[in-house]
Amino acid sequence: MPSKIPYHKPPGASASRHRDYDRTRRDGESKAFYNSKAWRSVRAMKLRRSPLCELCSQAKPRRLTPGTHVHHVVELRDAPDLGLVVENLQTLCHGCHSRLHASRRA
Repeated sequence: MPSKIPYHKPPGASASRHRDYDRTRRDGESKAFYNSKAWRSVRAMKLRRSPLCELCSQAKPRRLTPGTHVHHVVELRDAPDLGLVVENLQTLCHGCHSRLHASRRA
């Protein structure tokens, strides 16, 4: 008896949605920025300084949710010079980050 249940994966389906996003939707400049050593170190510093989601901690009732995303308040494509400025960064959980971007797209 198998220990893992087999599942169907359609031919050509990618194992990683992040890879798909990088390949199809993200432009080359922002891809290079997010893969840079400078961004990775600033991101790690921001997560160390504020490990909780900043929007959840301001909500009523207050929630203590771990932050997993570092979000640019002024988007990178609008102001590339603010890309590494800590004051322009916000620690968010996955849900808040998705909600924020979905509301901006609408």
